[in-house]
Amino acid sequence: MRVIDESSIIIEFPDTGHKALVNYGSLVVSLRQASETATGENWIHAESFARALLEHFISNVQENMMTLETFEEIIRFVLRKLNLEKVADHFHYIPAQSIIDLDSLTAKSGVPMEIEFYDKLRRQVAEALATHPQALHIRNIRKCVKTLRGAKRWRKKCHRQHDELVEFIRQAIAAYCEEKKLAVLIN
Repeated sequence: MRVIDESSIIIEFPDTGHKALVNYGSLVVSLRQASETATGENWIHAESFARALLEHFISNVQENMMTLETFEEIIRFVLRKLNLEKVADHFHYIPAQSIIDLDSLTAKSGVPMEIEFYDKLRRQVAEALATHPQALHIRNIRKCVKTLRGAKRWRKKCHRQHDELVEFIRQAIAAYCEEKKLAVLIN
């Protein structure tokens, strides 16, 4: 039996263009939340349903990218075929995590890049949080800081910029996120 954690299905959030892999754990959480909202009970078959659905996607679906709306409609269709109308009506996919690569934000910037970088970062945080992820992973912070500072090695000024960047990220998250259970990983 194959262990399924992440499928090869990529969903695109149409409002932001943000993309995320469909994750088994997120699908289970989304199904359970729909069941609890619809019936007040935890659906005991959510895990096996999610596993079977992802197996089907991996084995049979030709296109590996689809919109969030298409993905949700497919799941609602299957739920309705199983006579789970109420669960289908309340189903919304909640992604496991959104990823922001800070290095990619500095790679495209020109000479006055720091101001432009912070503006891009603020927009990226807003777009990532618009998908209501369970976690936000912000990666390549050291490389980003060295690029912003024009440094080849890590210096004291880099550490200060790092701290300022982390504080900026915290403020941006606080401005765009109402969720109290968001996990944030910055590395």
